[in-house]
Amino acid sequence: MGRLRVGVIGTGNPAQGASRMGFAMAYQHANAYAKFDNCQLVACADIKAESAETFVEKCQAPIISIYHIRQC
Repeated sequence: MGRLRVGVIGTGNPAQGASRMGFAMAYQHANAYAKFDNCQLVACADIKAESAETFVEKCQAPIISIYHIRQC
């Protein structure tokens, strides 16, 4: 079976600090996916582009797509 390609929607705002309800949840999921050989974190999205970019830098995953979601 091939690798499961995973994306995280809602990376959170690191400036607000980590909490179980804050940005830490996306990072916890990224750490969990990294432990499985059959998972690959390939994308992330957030309403704030800088939050998604920070997520990519901090999780050190080979993310190939970063999305900025516009609020309607």
